[in-house]
Amino acid sequence: MNRNVLFIFSLVFCHIMYAQEYNPEYINSFKEIEEYNIVDFGKVIQLGDNMTKKEALNYVYNGDTARLYCIQEIFNMETEKTEGTIRELFLPKKCMRIDMENYYLIANTSYRCQDINELTRVLLTIYIIGKDYLLKDSIIAYIGHEYDYELTGLINLKNANVFLTGIENKTERYAKIFRINQNSLKFEIVREKHNAELNSENWKKELEKLDWLGEF
Repeated sequence: MNRNVLFIFSLVFCHIMYAQEYNPEYINSFKEIEEYNIVDFGKVIQLGDNMTKKEALNYVYNGDTARLYCIQEIFNMETEKTEGTIRELFLPKKCMRIDMENYYLIANTSYRCQDINELTRVLLTIYIIGKDYLLKDSIIAYIGHEYDYELTGLINLKNANVFLTGIENKTERYAKIFRINQNSLKFEIVREKHNAELNSENWKKELEKLDWLGEF
């Protein structure tokens, strides 16, 4: 298993274990998505407004100021040569909020871009926040760069179920459905298929092909 696959695997299943408290004003600053029932994460990452530096440090990067900036190469179009690097501010976006009976679901982007030898990757993280404003769980729902994605899927805005699909063992695609346990407020896998033959960009149709759409 290569480094990127290990990275994705660890992100998807590495839920935050500490109890972080959220400010109600911060939660309410995320906008609800109202016009759709099922939304593609490729669309979600384009929604919302940028965080402030303070919000990004408090809620996304745990005080690590280096994570606020991406290292970009300076490319001269005339000489077709790289002339150095620049440190550019990349603020996470507040992409969406879902208000459920006993929890809030919020999603924001973050960036992995400190290595100029690698493509800049955008990540989407979904957080479960209890009505006590404490963090209960989180999951990475999207990883992609300007050419392709490594992890993506759908979210059902009515029940907060999450469908994810990505690559494992370099070429094999997996598919999973996550549901939120209403007692523990944790993401749980309810459907899982490895070496799934999924090729379409229309993931709703792929759910139908798996015969999972009714459960999603």
